[in-house]
Amino acid sequence: PILLVNGFIGNLLTLVILLSEPTRRRVSALYLVVLAAADLCSLVFGLIPIWIEVQFGIALSDRYTVPCKVRKLLHYVSSDMSVWLICAFTVDRTIAVMLPHRMKIICTKRRARMTTGLILVLALAKNLSVVITRTLEADPLTNRTKC
Repeated sequence: PILLVNGFIGNLLTLVILLSEPTRRRVSALYLVVLAAADLCSLVFGLIPIWIEVQFGIALSDRYTVPCKVRKLLHYVSSDMSVWLICAFTVDRTIAVMLPHRMKIICTKRRARMTTGLILVLALAKNLSVVITRTLEADPLTNRTKC
């Protein structure tokens, strides 16, 4: 629960601060806003369902196939996006430090949006197989279905 609470509050505060008017104009803020949103999705679709199952014995996506597939897809996509958004943010900051005179030409809002969109499309493409292959499986030991 400590990771859940800290992660949830931390990412919500990040979103509130970075979406405020002064910081919203910065190109690097776009990467950090999308990163905070992706991390929130990772918590909601990854860690929270596991915690609920361990604490209360309730498996939210183990009863129906569609929630199982959607939860897994969103968890994997948001986790992959988090990693690649950190890489994109690092490249952005590296350019700002190494090429400060060319930063305004290279690191534009448009390029940041395109990069973020490309990361989303590639993460979806990489994990789309989850929708096809993931299904509920019967566990003979516990006599329950598992996602």
